[in-house]
Amino acid sequence: MKIPQEKFDEIAQSNDIVDVISGYIQVKKRGKSFLALCPFHPDKHPSLHISQEKQVYHCFSCKASGNVYSFVQNYEKITFMDAVQKLAQRAGIELRVNSRDPDLSNEISKLFEINKAAAKYFYRNLQNLSGNEKEFIYNYLSQRNIDSKLTEKFGIGYALKSWDGLLNYFLEENIFTKSEIEKAGLLIKKR
Repeated sequence: MKIPQEKFDEIAQSNDIVDVISGYIQVKKRGKSFLALCPFHPDKHPSLHISQEKQVYHCFSCKASGNVYSFVQNYEKITFMDAVQKLAQRAGIELRVNSRDPDLSNEISKLFEINKAAAKYFYRNLQNLSGNEKEFIYNYLSQRNIDSKLTEKFGIGYALKSWDGLLNYFLEENIFTKSEIEKAGLLIKKR
């Protein structure tokens, strides 16, 4: 999912850090800032300082610090994108989660998207098997104690017998170039 920086800023500005943190723990105002018992270590005296002006928090004992995103992420032990979605929902901001446009903003994101597309291709292959091949593969998975819940959870897939199936899939989708797919390690150039 590709989210523009402006949307991250909008979500952060719509979620006051003091309001968010006080939704999880008790917060008390002290002068310009707010204090709380830090939830990231055993704390007997309030060591978590929250600046409403700067929209950041910092614990002077365990050194935990960050913004509204990192607090939610660390407190709930969720991913950054889950924290973004949770805060967007809290502020009533709509995120297009099922965006079909891959994030191609940098090389690492592009390589990730290529491998994600390949994983979907192989997973779809397993789901669309039929006849004797389906029976053979599902018997094999059963012998390995791999049921449908595990195949779904881990995205287990199947490579069809054709040597160029993945390449043809990528060429049909026309999102990535051959050189990008090769750089991702999914193709080997032959002479």
